[in-house]
Amino acid sequence: MSHDIKPPSQPVVTVVIPAYRAERTIERTVESVLLQQGEPPEVIVVIDGDLDRTEERLQGFGDRITVLLNVENRGAQRSRNRGLAVAAGEFVMFLDADDLLEGPVLAGLRERMTEVGADLGFAPMSRLLEVRGIRQAPFVPNFETSEDVLTSWLVKGRFVAPCSILWRSSFLRSIGGWDESVERNQDGELVVRAILGGAKFVTSTKGCGLYVQHDSADRTTRRPENLPDLMRVADKFLRLPSGVVSEDAKVRLVAAHFYNIAACYQSFGMDDLAREALARSRALGFRGHGGPLYHRLLCSLLGLRLRYRLTHSIKRFRGRS
Repeated sequence: MSHDIKPPSQPVVTVVIPAYRAERTIERTVESVLLQQGEPPEVIVVIDGDLDRTEERLQGFGDRITVLLNVENRGAQRSRNRGLAVAAGEFVMFLDADDLLEGPVLAGLRERMTEVGADLGFAPMSRLLEVRGIRQAPFVPNFETSEDVLTSWLVKGRFVAPCSILWRSSFLRSIGGWDESVERNQDGELVVRAILGGAKFVTSTKGCGLYVQHDSADRTTRRPENLPDLMRVADKFLRLPSGVVSEDAKVRLVAAHFYNIAACYQSFGMDDLAREALARSRALGFRGHGGPLYHRLLCSLLGLRLRYRLTHSIKRFRGRS
């Protein structure tokens, strides 16, 4: 199979799939893209290091896909940017090698973005907790303003995974693509940077991206060494100018984000980082998420770590009921 020859047709949509040790899931992921309704998308798989049988698994797709191989592991960001550099489509999606597309996700996003000349589009997303065999109800984004998008990502923790986001290729290239220095919350950094920069966005209700969460040690979210990067990225948001969100609103949202980062650090037992993130949050004016008086008093008495554990224990209980 050639690693550099592209399919001859001129696609409207390109799907870039960075694949690291993906031999178990890559075939079903690629198949879900090729089964999309409408004009077949260009599919570019970037194998990030010749470490398993991923390339062998792809041979059955023939010239329906393009395969690029990083001889050495370079990371998801560089793999995505390598795919973006050669993508022929007007629009591009970045699909993780274990996620899936269901229904007319690409067609729905492409239609909405074309209607208004949008730079990016958000579609419904469902999480599949693979180990527990639980599929959550879809999150259907209904953002109306740029501040809505930022609030969802930075404060509420309600993000849309890359499997449900379509980008206009020219816009993404104009803002520099993926930041290859980011080690944690890579897609969040890109979306927030784009929104602060004035990206025009739309939402679609068609189809669904399936975000698969598994228990592999290779997952970025399972690597504590990447956690300190969260504060560096939050500081980056503070420095970014924005013509669509006021400075006061941006500071308020990032302050709440620092508070959430502190809770994340506490959950990993990183007390020093948690105190630093909490201090940053308070210095920016954040005083808590509010809520009933008894809840605020309880949080004050129990402390941040116990609050985090208590909150997530309740969430897990509700998820099982």
